[in-house]
Amino acid sequence: MVKHAEFARPLLLGCALWSLSLAAAAQDKQQENQPAAQQNSERGFFLLQDAAVTNPSAEPAESEKPNRPAVNPFNSANVLRSEDASKLRQQFEARQAQLRAQLADPKQRAQVMGERIEQQRSTNRDLPALLRLDPRTADRLFAVLADLQLSQELAGYPSRAFARADKTANGKPYDPMRSAAQRYTQRMAEIGKIIGATRLDDYVDYERKAGDRTMVDQFDQLLPADSKLTFEQRNSLAELFHQQAQSIFVDSRMLGRSSPSDLTLSEPERNRRMRVRNLALNERSATLQEAANREVVDRAASILTPEQTKTLTRWKQQQLDQRRAWAQAQRRVLGIDAEAELDLTDQEILPSPPISKNLRLSIDLTVNDTQVVKELTSVRGGTVSLEAEGLLVEVRPYMEQERLLAELKIYERVRGGRRLLGQMGGSAALIEAGKPSLFGGGGGTIVQGRKGYAINWSVSGKYL
Repeated sequence: MVKHAEFARPLLLGCALWSLSLAAAAQDKQQENQPAAQQNSERGFFLLQDAAVTNPSAEPAESEKPNRPAVNPFNSANVLRSEDASKLRQQFEARQAQLRAQLADPKQRAQVMGERIEQQRSTNRDLPALLRLDPRTADRLFAVLADLQLSQELAGYPSRAFARADKTANGKPYDPMRSAAQRYTQRMAEIGKIIGATRLDDYVDYERKAGDRTMVDQFDQLLPADSKLTFEQRNSLAELFHQQAQSIFVDSRMLGRSSPSDLTLSEPERNRRMRVRNLALNERSATLQEAANREVVDRAASILTPEQTKTLTRWKQQQLDQRRAWAQAQRRVLGIDAEAELDLTDQEILPSPPISKNLRLSIDLTVNDTQVVKELTSVRGGTVSLEAEGLLVEVRPYMEQERLLAELKIYERVRGGRRLLGQMGGSAALIEAGKPSLFGGGGGTIVQGRKGYAINWSVSGKYL
C-alpha cells in the first residue's frame, strides 16, 4: 500500500488508539449529559492529512477548559507522555487489578457477573422488544454482553499499542487498528450465536444509536412518574436524536482545519490559536444546534404529549445554555471581549470550484487483509465506487482552491439496501504535467457494522 506522509503517522496512531474504545463505549452507554451532536453515530471519523481530527459539535475536551494546560494537537506523542495520561493509565491498571482479584474468587465473581448482567438489562431495556427475543434468549444475550464488557475492561491499556508497534503477530507487523477491528468482529460473532444472523443487523442498528438512547433515558428521567415515555416514544425519540446528531455533524464536519501556517508558530502561539479556533467552532456549532433543536422539538410534538414536549424544549435549551456559558468562560480566560467577532479567515472553507475535466483516479484501498488497487475515471468530479471485503466504498474528488481532495463514504450491504458505516476525507495528490505534485493523500479509520473494518486508503489523480 502507498505510504502516508510522514507527519500523518502520529495522528494515524492516535486515531487508532481512540477507536479501540468504540465497542466498549457503545456497550457501556455511560449516563453522561452529552449533547446530541457529540454522538457521531456513523462510527466513522475524518482524518485530514493536514489537520488535527476535530468534531466542532462536541463539547470541549478537558484540555480546553479553564485552568488546564493546553495540549499541542500536532504531536500525539506529547499526549501519551503527559502527566495526566500517566495517572489515567495507573488508575486504569489499578481497576484492572482489583477486578481480576474479584473474578478469581468464585463468590465475588458470581456477584460481579450478577451486577453486570443487571446493568446490561437496565441500560438495554428496549433491546429484547426491538429484537423480538423471548425471555430465555434475552437472559443469554445479557449474560454475553456482561461477559464481553468484562473482557474489554481486562484488555491491555490502549497505549501499549505503541510499544508493540515494532513486533509481529502471525508473521505480520502489529496493526492496532486491525487488532481493534478483529476484537469487534469476534464480539459480534458471539452476539450472533445468541440472537441469530437474521437479527444481527437489527442489533447493529440498535447499537449505533446507543448514545441517542442514552439521551432518551436522560430525558425520561426528567419526566414525572405519571408521564414516563412508552416504548414506542423512546424508540421514535432515539431516531429523532440520531438524525439531529447526523445533521449537525454533516453541517460542521469540514470546519476546523488547521492552517499550514500553524506549524511555523511557536508552541504558545500555536496553542492559543488552537484554543481560539476551538472556541470559534464551538460557538458556530451552537448556532447549528439551536436550529436543530427547533426542528427536533417540532417533530417530537407529534410523538410526545404537550407536557412532555414542554419538558423537551426546556431540556434542549438548558443544553444550549451550558454550551454558550462554556464559550463565554473561555472568552474570559483568553482575554477576548464577550461580543468580539472571532476571526476564522485562515480556516474558512471556500466554495469548491467545479471540476470541468475528467479525472483518472488511482485508488489504493485496504480493508482488513484485503487490498484493492484500481484506476477509475471520474467524470467532471463525479463519484466512483469500488468494493473490498463486502464493503462498498464511494470516492468523490473535489477541489479546494488548487488542491485535490477526496471524500470517502463507506457502506455495508444489508437486506434491502446498504448501511452507511462512516465517512472520511483528506488530501489527494494532483499530478499535472510540468507541475510538482503536492503531498499525496490518504488516511485510515475503523468502521463497525456486522464486522469490524480497519481501513487505509490513498488517492491520486490526473486530468485526462
